[in-house]
Amino acid sequence: MLRAAQTAVPSGTLCVMNRLHVVGLLAWGLGVFGAMAAELPRDRAGLLPDDVVELQLSALQSNDEQDTGIALTWEYTSPANQQVNGPFERFSQMIHQTYGDLLQSQDFVIGAANVEDGGASVPVRLTCAAGKTHGFIFWLSMEHPGDRDGHWLTEGVSPIPVPQEPASPARPPKPPAAPAI
Repeated sequence: MLRAAQTAVPSGTLCVMNRLHVVGLLAWGLGVFGAMAAELPRDRAGLLPDDVVELQLSALQSNDEQDTGIALTWEYTSPANQQVNGPFERFSQMIHQTYGDLLQSQDFVIGAANVEDGGASVPVRLTCAAGKTHGFIFWLSMEHPGDRDGHWLTEGVSPIPVPQEPASPARPPKPPAAPAI
């Protein structure tokens, strides 16, 4: 199981999560969000950090051509990131180009959250659609202005190294030679 060693987003980490602006919502279209709204838990304050990460990874795993999964992920990100990665179209493009391995993943395992001082880090081991294993740390916080205060929201995602499974040999190794008698 992966373990996170820090709770603050380290300097130089690419923050990939943002919150959708109301203007972006109207410009992008109410149809996608109308269908998506039924999937959003009503009480975000009751979600733990690993619940938020699972929700986001599941949404990205089932992302469609309208980027509904990316839009749902965006809804569970911190307001601070909207200034870094918005508007939604830019955020979506960044996910596709930089974090494409999160989309349509085969599976993922969420490690134990490390919660400390209003922040959390959640390790993830993910098998992408191509079958390669990747590691990520999701950084979350719960101190946000307005109606999102007290809710765990993602501040950013950092890739981390994950040991790859050794390739199996093409044929089994030869048994050792029998000792001479």
